[in-house]
Amino acid sequence: MKILITRILCFSLLLPFGSAPGLLITMTGQLLAQSQSLPDYYYYKKQRIQLELDHERIAVRDQSHLSETERIAAARRAGVNVASSEATGIDRWHVLRLQTPLADIRKANREIEKLVAAPELNLFHRCFMAL
Repeated sequence: MKILITRILCFSLLLPFGSAPGLLITMTGQLLAQSQSLPDYYYYKKQRIQLELDHERIAVRDQSHLSETERIAAARRAGVNVASSEATGIDRWHVLRLQTPLADIRKANREIEKLVAAPELNLFHRCFMAL
């Protein structure tokens, strides 16, 4: 996999979620919200593969171990309407299920910019569907 990203450390995880085939979460630091140039694709065997945005979820990492209620409250205080929070199985990483689906990646980035204001959360990123 070849992704050229400058100034931001980035890594990806493939996580199983119920009956869905998987959820690809690309996680970065708070600088993500400042960058509109992060790719929504990767290269495999020199072929560009477009990632499909998960319109209902945003990945977040807690500063400390928050309860689901505390995490949802922090997101709502930041202006993001969250319906629920799902654990990923990775320490302090959760996926917020949004009340209103995201229209596109620009909307996802705007919601993440709001989450930057939540001191209880320190890492976030949009989610992509995996095969």
